[in-house]
Amino acid sequence: MLETVYASPGSAACSGDSGGPLLLAEGGIWAVAGITSATSIGGSCAMGTSYYANIRNPEIKQYILTLVPSAVQR
Repeated sequence: MLETVYASPGSAACSGDSGGPLLLAEGGIWAVAGITSATSIGGSCAMGTSYYANIRNPEIKQYILTLVPSAVQR
C-alpha cells in the first residue's frame, strides 16, 4: 500500500478516482506507481490521506500482467 497526505497546494484522491493511476517521474519518464484505492476522509478531495495499491508488489504486478500481458515493464 502506498499513501500520500494532502498538503496545500497539492491534490488528493476524490470520490470516483478509484482505479485511476498514481504517477511518478523516474529519470524524466512518467510511470504508474499505484492504483487509487481510498481516502481516509470519504468524499473529500482536499484533506486526509489517499491510499493506493502498489503495482510493484509482485502479486499485484502478476495480476495486471495476466490481464494485460503486453503492458510495458521497467
